[in-house]
Amino acid sequence: MKVLYDKVSIIADKSTAGRTPTIYVPPFLLKKWQLTDSTRISLQVGSKQIDVFVSIHQDNLAQLKIPGNVLQLLALPNRSFFVQIGFCPLSSRLSIGPILALLTHHTPSETNGFGEMEVFFREMYRFCCMNGFLFFVIPLQTLVEPKGLTGYLPNDDGWEWMSLPIPDVVYNRIHSRKLENSESFHRFSTLLNEAAIPFFNGSFLSKWDTHELLLTEDSLAPYLPETILFQSEVEFVTFLQSHTEVFVKPAFGSQGRNICKLSRVSEGWVLEHSSNIQDTHLIETEEQLYRALMKNIKKRSYIVQRGIPLLDIDGHKTDFRVLLNKNKKQEWAITSIVARLGNAGHIVSNLAQGGEMKNAAAFLSSVFERPEAIRIYKSLSSLALNVAKTVESKRDDLFGELGIDLALDSDNHPWIIEVNSKPSKKFHADSDKIRPSVKNIVEYMNTLYVSKGS
Repeated sequence: MKVLYDKVSIIADKSTAGRTPTIYVPPFLLKKWQLTDSTRISLQVGSKQIDVFVSIHQDNLAQLKIPGNVLQLLALPNRSFFVQIGFCPLSSRLSIGPILALLTHHTPSETNGFGEMEVFFREMYRFCCMNGFLFFVIPLQTLVEPKGLTGYLPNDDGWEWMSLPIPDVVYNRIHSRKLENSESFHRFSTLLNEAAIPFFNGSFLSKWDTHELLLTEDSLAPYLPETILFQSEVEFVTFLQSHTEVFVKPAFGSQGRNICKLSRVSEGWVLEHSSNIQDTHLIETEEQLYRALMKNIKKRSYIVQRGIPLLDIDGHKTDFRVLLNKNKKQEWAITSIVARLGNAGHIVSNLAQGGEMKNAAAFLSSVFERPEAIRIYKSLSSLALNVAKTVESKRDDLFGELGIDLALDSDNHPWIIEVNSKPSKKFHADSDKIRPSVKNIVEYMNTLYVSKGS
């Protein structure tokens, strides 16, 4: 169905709506829609639809004047805002939207809003406003039924709690695995699925499950470090006897936390922790090492992975974070590639553990001759795209963004270290600009909205 899109300002009108509500439209829009004054149409916001009359207002400005009680009925903010509208002549339906929502487990404070995610949330809001998209933040526990929703909308003083329309698309930024396994999250995602509302990046990725998934793709197998689950003592001991350096990582870990590095020395094994490089132990046998790890790991899921002799620049271990987003064609595209240089002597390069970030192209050019730098950059890009496409093709859930960690060994061979469905949004130097990943996320959300209505 052909939809005629425009962008207008919604003006909260002080008049009282009658039995059938009336909205006031400029003459040029009525002409474009081929409607006459006092025509009855359907007005849709999210999942809610009501009948309204359209009447001309003589200002001839790009404004829709809507009575306050109609705004309330549609759960729209009772204030002026810039928004996209779409009129379908075939069905005589006027839609306001898209209505885009971000799901979080955070709640804003009066002093610093959403804390370390505040800048990112504000960027999302600003870019949505620029494009005429309504954006708000939903805490998980607010969704009670498909017809009612409350959440946060920014204002000059912070974040205002209010009733809001059911969104057209939801982006999951919950950073709690416990919540994602909760009954409330399951109920939330089920309601969205039943209402045919796209919900993307719906869960964390297990390192083990992702490793096994990627291993089924023959073209990726040469780039996957040998990995086992930390379970059987016999399997663990056998694995260590085949390697001189291994890493023990939480299957659902992030930001380089709770990682152990095991290095073979003549006296046994050196055990180091990512959280404290001073916390180092010498353990004589693999069996003793297994028991020492079991005390800390307990019932949590961990993997054991062969260590890669990472590219080392003046004592700084280096890997690469490739950020990928879906574009308007719903195809994977690379948004950025950065090199992450760990603190000297530190076992991980994550920024959360004090690592330094550099533009990957500039970094590679400073380390290698130009032809080799270009070759490596292309190989990292190609590998990351292949990983993203494979993850998407072998899972049922929807993804719009992935952070893929890659590494180079001493022979410049690339390795797949990790795939992250909740890549960090904390590190952003210039809060006045809107980063490309924010633009890509919002544009992808709009693409899902348009696809849903076509």
